[in-house]
Amino acid sequence: MIIGFLIYSMGGGGAERTVSLLSEKFCRQGCSVVIYVLEGGEPAYPLASGVRIKICQVSEKEKRANRFLKRSRTLAVYLRQDGIQVLFTVSISMIRYALASVAGTACKVIGCERSNPYNLSFMHRLAVKFLTPFCDGYLFQTEGAKAFYPLRTQKKSAVIANMAPEYQKERIHPKEISICSAGRLHPDKDFVTLLKAFRIFQKKYPQSTLTIYGDGMLKQELVRLSEKLGIKTKVLFQGFVENILDEFSRHMMFVFSSKSEGMPNALIEAMSTGLPCISADCCFGPGELIQNGVNGWLVPVGDAQKMAERMEWVVEHPVEAEQMGRAARRIQETNAAGVIVGRYLEYMDWVIGK
Repeated sequence: MIIGFLIYSMGGGGAERTVSLLSEKFCRQGCSVVIYVLEGGEPAYPLASGVRIKICQVSEKEKRANRFLKRSRTLAVYLRQDGIQVLFTVSISMIRYALASVAGTACKVIGCERSNPYNLSFMHRLAVKFLTPFCDGYLFQTEGAKAFYPLRTQKKSAVIANMAPEYQKERIHPKEISICSAGRLHPDKDFVTLLKAFRIFQKKYPQSTLTIYGDGMLKQELVRLSEKLGIKTKVLFQGFVENILDEFSRHMMFVFSSKSEGMPNALIEAMSTGLPCISADCCFGPGELIQNGVNGWLVPVGDAQKMAERMEWVVEHPVEAEQMGRAARRIQETNAAGVIVGRYLEYMDWVIGK
């Protein structure tokens, strides 16, 4: 099978990480994979040998309508040259390019919802209503996200969760109290609540540290907040790292404060390393990954006090926290790459055959 992904860029982010992983797994199954991007630049994540990237970039000086036409024409040429059978659109904004480019071909378009659709802009909501029914198929990560979409779209859709990484290393159990988190430094990730929770936690455990992995627009604002809260020397903004699983495994716990998600890759990755995990119970994702008190803790969104209390629990109950981490690691079985990729391939066969 010849598979294409259409995405804005391959910079750092959950969607980009998923495309990188899926591309590798599809290649192992004998598929050919081409990634089409609207903006160039070096990929943030390693790509399997044989995976090609093609750029549909135009000058930003062009008028918006002209940019759309030129990108669509370029994409149409690429799709025909590469003989793409299935094209995944990795965001709502990519659907219009895909539908315009596959006209007159046998290529099937499968849309993907990778965020919380209830937070979409007005224009994206219009795309959900009027464009998604024209896709040949649609993939959701949660049933909650699927319910937002038109029935015409839902009837030809499937719900497939993100895969868990294959991480077999034993976790390092640090003697120091070190907390980690990860994600784009964006308002949706609500690192403000995490910093406030860490300040509360610091009063009881002043020797503790917090490391945040990821980059984004709010970095300087969050640095200033950590200084205002009096915890700046204990908070490290590590930025983007490639070996994130190894980084996670050397900490005592992972805390996820996001107030809006599709299916959080960072939380899945942390659980895969066997870390005790604490997550805000946002829509959607964490509640489908964590069984509260068994393989992690769920806390109300924006509740710094409750988050701090659960962080204290991990320190004060080391045996139970270790059991929780082992239970979390079972996500490598339920969300194993072979299971998830198998579902993708079955669904693609169905879309092509219907």
